[in-house]
Amino acid sequence: MPGRKANSSTVICDSSADIAEMAAISPSHAAARAFSSNAWLGMSETHMGVSSVVKTALLSGLIGWGRARRMLLLGETIGAREALEWGLLEKVVEREELDDAVAG
Repeated sequence: MPGRKANSSTVICDSSADIAEMAAISPSHAAARAFSSNAWLGMSETHMGVSSVVKTALLSGLIGWGRARRMLLLGETIGAREALEWGLLEKVVEREELDDAVAG
């Protein structure tokens, strides 16, 4: 996705991301997950009528079944601040500060 970089220890995003992919990159796998304040997360698979059983199970483990159902059944998206509150992200900063936030 545009504006998204990932490696084995860091995920940074300044536009959008698939929340199921974020679930697959759990806290034990990513040392830092930082998004800009204007980024959003959603289940892109939901809008296509397809979903991953594995990613769905991981997502519900991270954010709970109630929140996961909203994402899976209704196709809701959430902003970076809400994702931070839910524990999916570790940092939310302004776009200009994103690289610095991850670097140090």
